[in-house]
Amino acid sequence: MTFHPSLTFSQLRLMGSEVNRTLLLLTDSGRVYTVPLNETQLNRPRSFTVQLTLRVINHSLPDLPVKQIHTSYSSALFITGDGSVYVETHSAGVHRHLFGSLQGFSPNNVHTPMLLPLSYKVVKCSLGLTHLCLLDESGRVFMQGSNNHGQLGTGDKIDRREPTQVVLSLTPVDVCCGLNHSLALLRGETGEKEVQGCGCGRGGRLPGWAQGSPVFVRLSVKAPRSTRALCSSKYYLYLLCCHDIAEPLLFHTPPPGAESEMEAAEREGLQRCLSQLRGCGHLWEQLAKLREAVQSHMTLSSAQKDFLEEALSTMQQGSSSTTEFQL
Repeated sequence: MTFHPSLTFSQLRLMGSEVNRTLLLLTDSGRVYTVPLNETQLNRPRSFTVQLTLRVINHSLPDLPVKQIHTSYSSALFITGDGSVYVETHSAGVHRHLFGSLQGFSPNNVHTPMLLPLSYKVVKCSLGLTHLCLLDESGRVFMQGSNNHGQLGTGDKIDRREPTQVVLSLTPVDVCCGLNHSLALLRGETGEKEVQGCGCGRGGRLPGWAQGSPVFVRLSVKAPRSTRALCSSKYYLYLLCCHDIAEPLLFHTPPPGAESEMEAAEREGLQRCLSQLRGCGHLWEQLAKLREAVQSHMTLSSAQKDFLEEALSTMQQGSSSTTEFQL
């Protein structure tokens, strides 16, 4: 296909089946065009004309350029220049999986994108068939959608109808939403890379975790330090490695502000308690020292303090019972 020289495309994505394929083309100026195709007819030696149509999102938001396109079989996600996220669904079932109801879904298939209510700027994402993952400019991870296999990494199997933060052990580099699992490429402080995943582990989707996991766990995958991106299919995992010395800056972490006198005093008290805790010879002594830290040196809400108090009391009772039994 040949297009007018004034159109410079920066991204290409596919949607739909082979007989009803849709090509989404993103221009340098942030406009999204649609090309409908029937792939079963492309092998015929004939000339044909395709219609290039401007996507609805550019009609709705003419002054807001699109920076990224992400697609699944029957849905598309657009990240705009200001870091906002718009989701476009073409299936009632997919819409229900992502949002929990059919509110906002158009049965007439007019491709109206829905704005996700976010208070942060998104810089990268992945869109699966029934769930999605967002990375914000500070490197935080947010998941939304179906969680029947634990693919959201929240530690349970409860669906999330709005972006929910999931804490990872290292800095994320890339994410991928698979069939019913999720993968994350992470970077350590010294530049080493590892792959973590959650959800269904059947068919080798989570190498080393065939039983699956509702939280992100380290997988049996050797990721070179030069790994920049990852993606997966039902049975395969792909890593993209680049030998450029410098990695592009993806996340912006604001510089830490000066520590207040109160915060400094709290830190000093906690360090002192930690040093004393390490010198305790018995578990019940360590628990008592931890209780002291919670009561006297930690700024917590009343609910958090009550929870920790109850948890520590339970642990101390268990420790005392074990000690009495051993004696």
